[in-house]
Amino acid sequence: MAKADGLSAIAYLRNHAADYKLLSNHIGLLGFSDAGHAAASIALDHNTNSFPDFVGIINPHFSKSALNDFQSTSPPLFIAAAANASEAKGLKDVDLYKDLSHTGQSTEFHLYAKENNFLFDTASGSWNNCFANWLKEEGFLTPLSQEETPAKKTAEGWANLKKYYDNLIYTDWPWLSKYKDANANLIASGQKENKVVFLGNSITENWYNIDSAFFKRNNYIGRGIGGQVSGQMLVRFREDVINLHPKIVVILAGTNDIAENRGPITIENSFGNIVSMVELARVNGIKPILCSVLPASDFPWHHGLNPAPKIIQLNKMLKEYANKNHISYVDYWSAMVNGKDGLKAKWAQDGFVHPNLIGYKVMEPLVKAAIDKALK
Repeated sequence: MAKADGLSAIAYLRNHAADYKLLSNHIGLLGFSDAGHAAASIALDHNTNSFPDFVGIINPHFSKSALNDFQSTSPPLFIAAAANASEAKGLKDVDLYKDLSHTGQSTEFHLYAKENNFLFDTASGSWNNCFANWLKEEGFLTPLSQEETPAKKTAEGWANLKKYYDNLIYTDWPWLSKYKDANANLIASGQKENKVVFLGNSITENWYNIDSAFFKRNNYIGRGIGGQVSGQMLVRFREDVINLHPKIVVILAGTNDIAENRGPITIENSFGNIVSMVELARVNGIKPILCSVLPASDFPWHHGLNPAPKIIQLNKMLKEYANKNHISYVDYWSAMVNGKDGLKAKWAQDGFVHPNLIGYKVMEPLVKAAIDKALK
């Protein structure tokens, strides 16, 4: 499914490059761990429209032999791996670069001694800086014109995304089709042991995309949909949670309510939607875990709403409700807030709302501890 999604994403961006003001020959893939394996698979199996112009593979979860099929028609390849990471056990061979040189394409390989040193380091020799330099050398980072500033490009990107979600309202408002096939396959598999569903918005969806290994090794199921408000999650709760018969559901909702993604809504109504999800879970024998809304001082797609006080108010209501009803509560907010009631910049990929890999690494032990306790 990840491979098919990747191929579709590339084809979609290439077909709509003009709409998003993209260069159709500057579309690539970057994958971590298992997603690195998917990125490599896409690089080896594609058609003209879904061809990635470059591929970055970080701590990939596959052996060296998996790269032997790269040919001269394969895209330029960048690899960064840690010698002490189990995912990269096949990439410790220093002859890998030589083995890949037969492709005739640009290939760059970086082997770091320890996983933490290169995943979280921001020094000049870190993988992300090396990757950026490689992209520049390969000509994939074209400077923006004076008319097309980063701020303007970001604003246009959010506007196009909003237009996409607005159109979806008239065809599948709760987006039940998003996980329809995945749900059917999971039910057909007969898997029953300690299933845990993560229900949420883009913060949950991105979590699975950025650190899929965390979900897979713990038997967690990601059911996040970007842009969704609590009402949409409530409507799809049966299809994406109840029908999967999990032991636990982790609910992270409220950010997009406060961002007014579907228009203004009171904090009390947002709280009510989340409580309804908890009640649905309990009546179906599923243990709910409530999560605080992550801190945010602004929304890049809807500036000027001053969300911080509303987030604090909603979190207070959720925590009090959880304590009163003996429900596990995961406090991401306290662990991730800066001095201005926003998300710490070093943990945010957009500077405001969405965690990066480091941010998710802060969240993971908090929620896992709550899940492990609930499973006892």
